[in-house]
Amino acid sequence: MRRSYNVHSIDLWHSIKNLALGHELLLEHRELGRLGCLDSKQLSELAIENRAHGGRNVLVWDILASDAQIQRADTLLHELDLSIIDAIRVQDPGVAMYVSQSWPLPLQLVLETGNHNIGAILSWIDVLGDAVERIILSNELPISWTLQYRDQIAVEVELAVLSPILIFYSPRPLIGTRVPEPDQPLFWGEPGQRRLPVKQNQHGTFLFYEKALFLLPHWQDIRAARVDVNRYDLRLWHSDALVDTLIAWHQEKDTESSRRVRDQLTKRTTQGFFKSNRTDKQFAKLKRHDSVPEGLRPAGLVVDTRKKSYTLINLQEAIRVGQTLVFVNSIGETTHHQIRWIEDLDRQRHSVLGSGLAIIDHVSRAPTGTNVYMPVDDETFE
Repeated sequence: MRRSYNVHSIDLWHSIKNLALGHELLLEHRELGRLGCLDSKQLSELAIENRAHGGRNVLVWDILASDAQIQRADTLLHELDLSIIDAIRVQDPGVAMYVSQSWPLPLQLVLETGNHNIGAILSWIDVLGDAVERIILSNELPISWTLQYRDQIAVEVELAVLSPILIFYSPRPLIGTRVPEPDQPLFWGEPGQRRLPVKQNQHGTFLFYEKALFLLPHWQDIRAARVDVNRYDLRLWHSDALVDTLIAWHQEKDTESSRRVRDQLTKRTTQGFFKSNRTDKQFAKLKRHDSVPEGLRPAGLVVDTRKKSYTLINLQEAIRVGQTLVFVNSIGETTHHQIRWIEDLDRQRHSVLGSGLAIIDHVSRAPTGTNVYMPVDDETFE
């Protein structure tokens, strides 16, 4: 498997040069790349140096561009020496169409957002035709998906194996009008809570997940799925120590070398949906099951609950200590619960309590919105 490295600034390049030189560089111009800090001269010098060592150079154009921005980019592309550029990486559909029709360079198509089925991915390849040399898959697709559909994808496939995870992007400056140092992330979050990396520049505000995507321990599964290119994005964490551990990992590729790389990253990492994506399981919870079960009659509705403490019910009928109620939650799970104690809202204990709000001992698997039933032949207590 080949490697590609994001290079958005001279500082990053100086840090990762020993690791990345001679491989594929994703060069981010400050006018074209979301996090780009390179000017035209810096980008050209890096591309020439990398080409001299047998590497490939990819010009990153991943901003979501308006018509005016496309026109300005057209002027910039005419000024750059594209003979040292091997491909252009795009994400905006309009930019992809423009590049495919206007420039004789291969396209690398970023499909990391909103392309989670084989039909959509093949449609993009079909629309852009022979211009596409590679697609960049979403980290929300499990590796089993890639293995299943790889034969249908006639172009190269790239996967991020070490990267920050972008969770929110706005073209507006959301952390004030003062633009911070472009190569330094800020951190957002209340004291004692999660602190999420944030970057802001002339292209907008970018909020990243607190955990780094870390798939190095799964390199054999990635190779088995015939992924062509692994991407390493060190824009938030570049350091000499990290580069040294990565160089060692590429030589050893064992558990201990992976651990050393992880230790140089954020405190916590994630494999994301690499093994499985179970978000579709949540759709079942959106469908309520409100039909009254046979042999039961409505007794109330759970309006609040605290684990291992209490369940608050809005009663339609009286209940008593020792009585068994049936709780049916929104996905149809049923819990039979014998009441151990009952309290009113003043936290006074009762053996029997009529309709209205009542607090009972906690009922498991009965969140807010759970329907409460009692047997139809159960007596009503006043």
